[in-house]
Amino acid sequence: QRRDRAAVRDLMKACDSDVVPMRRKAVLELGRIGRLKTASTLIRMLKDPDEKIRILAILGLGWMQSKEAVPLLIELALSNDMPMRRRAVQALGQIGEPRAVMPLLGLLADRDHFTRENAILSLGWLKAKDAVPELLKIVTTFDRQDAQQRGLMISAIRALGHIGDPSVTVVLQQAGDDAKDFPV
Repeated sequence: QRRDRAAVRDLMKACDSDVVPMRRKAVLELGRIGRLKTASTLIRMLKDPDEKIRILAILGLGWMQSKEAVPLLIELALSNDMPMRRRAVQALGQIGEPRAVMPLLGLLADRDHFTRENAILSLGWLKAKDAVPELLKIVTTFDRQDAQQRGLMISAIRALGHIGDPSVTVVLQQAGDDAKDFPV
């Protein structure tokens, strides 16, 4: 840890390098170290021209649970840039900021499967009671025979477990009984 703390200043400087691999390594390491004082640097890296650097910055902001990054991450989660959307939705769940609940609820019907799945899981991590009706709808109306829908159903069950609303117990038990092999 002491070595990590000592490296932070050099890593922050490396984020300004013209050398893409050096910037990538610096952003990855800043995220891994997770010092909130570096969040502003990672937020700045969300504008880097290199997509991998932007994704690494999102991951790092999620890992360090930077509440400062939430407005920008919400903006990215609602953008048309699919790789950035997927990771921003994931990071919003990791950060645990309630401001993300409403935008994430809107993404439950997203056209992109991975964005939807990340939104489902993130709502669970956020313990978003407002998501319970929509998550229950996924569990009870999706087709278990369709692999993608089944995956979303399983993610919704996990999210409901994280939320911990006791009112869903009967519905989840019924889903398990109906499926015979469903992991409830």
